[in-house]
Amino acid sequence: LPTDLEIKIQKTEGNAGVDRYIVGQTITYTFTITNKGPVDDENVRVTPILYSGVNHTFTTDAPNSTFSLVNNNWVWSIGSLKVGQTYTLTLTATINETGPGFVRGTISGAAEDEIQQNNTIDINFCAVLPDAGVITGAVGLCVGTVGEYSIEPVVGATGYTWNVPSGWRITSGQGTTKITV
Repeated sequence: LPTDLEIKIQKTEGNAGVDRYIVGQTITYTFTITNKGPVDDENVRVTPILYSGVNHTFTTDAPNSTFSLVNNNWVWSIGSLKVGQTYTLTLTATINETGPGFVRGTISGAAEDEIQQNNTIDINFCAVLPDAGVITGAVGLCVGTVGEYSIEPVVGATGYTWNVPSGWRITSGQGTTKITV
């Protein structure tokens, strides 16, 4: 008899909106698997588990299960999953780069699964840099005077582009958090 394995994934809401996360923010992914029957299944696993973020930690309520890197893919190996059983894997990571982010996973087992629409799930989101913050420095400069302007470093930024009023000239610091004009 075939079985029906199901996977669901949820994620915490982003600090910049439901699907917008700020670089440096912690995100929690919750994977929930269920055997919807009608037969027990063996060798149940979720692989590959792909996700955005680094420095992960995880917990699971599935006894004797493992979460490990196998051939460059994260694998949650559950083993036996009886009809009606549900287990959860909670994975926490830190968003470390801007752009499209994602989480995905696919569940499989030893038994044939004729309902495969609920075997794979993908969730996409966006990761952005935090606001640049306040620029410090003189509000105005007299002709012929030198001024310095700066901002606090932005987590995840790899460079800084300064724009100054017409007639001003940046004499040092372009690309850094501090310029001299």
